[in-house]
Amino acid sequence: MPLPRIPAPATGPHARVLTRRHLLRATATTGAALILTAGCARSAATGARPTTAQPTTVLWYLVDSGLPQNAASQEILAQATKPFLDKNPGVRLKAGYMVGNSIIPSMIAGAGPDIISDWVASPYWQDNLLLKLDDLMRKDNIDTSVWSKGQMQVMQQPFGTYMLPAYFSPMVYVVRLSDLDEAGLAYPGTDWTYQELTTLARQLTVTSGQKTRYGTDAPLQNNSIGGETFVFQAFGGNIMDAAGTKQTLSDPGSVAAGNWLYEELFWPKVGSGRDQIWGKTGMDGFLSDQQSMRVIWGNGFLITLAQSKGFKWQIYPYPIFPQGRVTEGTEDFYGINAQTKHPDAAWALLKYVTYEHTFTRALMHAALQTPAIVALWPEWQAVVEATAPTLKGKGLEWYSDAALKGYGLSGQYFRHGDTHIRSIDNAWMTRLLSRKYSVEEAYTQADQQVNTYIPTAAAEEAAGQKAAAKFPSAGPPMAQVQPGL
Repeated sequence: MPLPRIPAPATGPHARVLTRRHLLRATATTGAALILTAGCARSAATGARPTTAQPTTVLWYLVDSGLPQNAASQEILAQATKPFLDKNPGVRLKAGYMVGNSIIPSMIAGAGPDIISDWVASPYWQDNLLLKLDDLMRKDNIDTSVWSKGQMQVMQQPFGTYMLPAYFSPMVYVVRLSDLDEAGLAYPGTDWTYQELTTLARQLTVTSGQKTRYGTDAPLQNNSIGGETFVFQAFGGNIMDAAGTKQTLSDPGSVAAGNWLYEELFWPKVGSGRDQIWGKTGMDGFLSDQQSMRVIWGNGFLITLAQSKGFKWQIYPYPIFPQGRVTEGTEDFYGINAQTKHPDAAWALLKYVTYEHTFTRALMHAALQTPAIVALWPEWQAVVEATAPTLKGKGLEWYSDAALKGYGLSGQYFRHGDTHIRSIDNAWMTRLLSRKYSVEEAYTQADQQVNTYIPTAAAEEAAGQKAAAKFPSAGPPMAQVQPGL
């Protein structure tokens, strides 16, 4: 029977595609979980074959399905995993939901699911929570070119590969053409530059009484550095060195990016003689003409746009920066719990949901989920246009263009102390808003503070890992697993 189609919702607790990932990271998240039972064959860790086939339990913590909690989603996942079950006799999958952010404490305690999914990698590798995949990938001749080069910059670290892509969505711009018509402005070309973006945003920003329609949103938050580090690379800089062990915000390219962000976007204020041209209005603000241009990604935005009425709009690629066309891409991943008792079953399942096409295609057709496998992007566009014919000719090809050409760059994370490093940087970003520092001064101070801290973070992580290995703890109980989707 055909898979039931469930578009990702535009609002509600599962509207992850509609909000910035770093904002969601601060709140409790809900992920689907699948419990897999199987008879294990040879152990990937030891090479030994068990004398009797014992049931294996694999808990699959799933954040990235984009499916709501209902019976139809249960059916979608059942059908999406049926080919895997057919190839693995004795395997059983049971779907459920794990609530809250207790996944990492559970894994530290030696429990947790065998396969996890998330979109911030650093807490997992800093605590040695994920199984290193390099040997398994070499053994099975896994070709990493099947995924977008820009997404693999976070998946493949200098110290090893610990995760594989769950899905990938580059960021694109959506423009209210009706606002341009109203202002008598020409439509931008697809080869527009970042200077043209800010110029157009300034022309489209209109204040009437207490109401302001902003020209755009910003490619980076004004008081934080989350996963959107692509903007520094777009100017020839970077937030860190290749090893992820040194911060480099004060490099000339990064400073040039910061100068553009603050001079053009973050420092100007409404009523100051140089208007603020960006605003955090959300998708609702864009739909109600409170914002003329905004960044979108994923499937939920498209469904919302397909249902919108009363104005003209078009998707555009991210503008061209000094280093060429660069945009942000999602970094969502699957990984294997380093303490799994069932590495063979876990590795087989990980390959199925990331490397083979069947599972990805099932979610692509059922929920319009954007694929991580680059070869599936033309099919994704065809599925979307068949599902929502109003999206034909709206610029969907710019999603696949960024994925296929590798200029959609996933976020980057420090090897040690990433969470605390972000708090240091974010404090300096907030200080910058007061204009008491230049961008170069603030970035230099942030680099000095961070690079002084990194050796301490590395030592603390090593000591914590050693202590955990010597004195294992029963740890906190697992989060409640709610049966069914």
